[in-house]
Amino acid sequence: MGHEVDFTIADYVADLRAPTPTAAAELATPHRDELLSILSGAEHAITRLTKNELAMRRREVGSLGNVSMLRSVLIDSIDSYRMNSVRSAERVGRSVRHGVERLQLTIDRDVAKLKAMNPDRVLDRGFTALETPDGKIIPRLADVLEREEKAGILVFADGRISVRFD
Repeated sequence: MGHEVDFTIADYVADLRAPTPTAAAELATPHRDELLSILSGAEHAITRLTKNELAMRRREVGSLGNVSMLRSVLIDSIDSYRMNSVRSAERVGRSVRHGVERLQLTIDRDVAKLKAMNPDRVLDRGFTALETPDGKIIPRLADVLEREEKAGILVFADGRISVRFD
């Protein structure tokens, strides 16, 4: 049937159908007058919003000219800064106290280690030490036997005594 228009599935699901590609291009693009109308409406809306915003800002600035209002705003700001400062000082204080406590625990642990390693603590438990006359510890029996001078000092927890040995 030669003059009948063929339809595709796209024709059945499309929102709009045009008989020719030129007509389709015209339908798919807005007219110049429509675009100008949209732009003009947007321009008016932006102008109106800008004027409203400026008017609101002018009122705010005008209210700041009121000394009591300005004083109130400043007092509120100062009170807010003061409260923030107090909170910050409390946080710093807690942090410093926590750091000092941790440092004190470390110091106490180190002092306990040093006390445990103190030679006098060994002597308190009943041990003795042998020193040369010039104060050097003689740690081994072999060191005693090798010495030409057969004298030393026996160190106890509560005193010292000079000794001679063979």
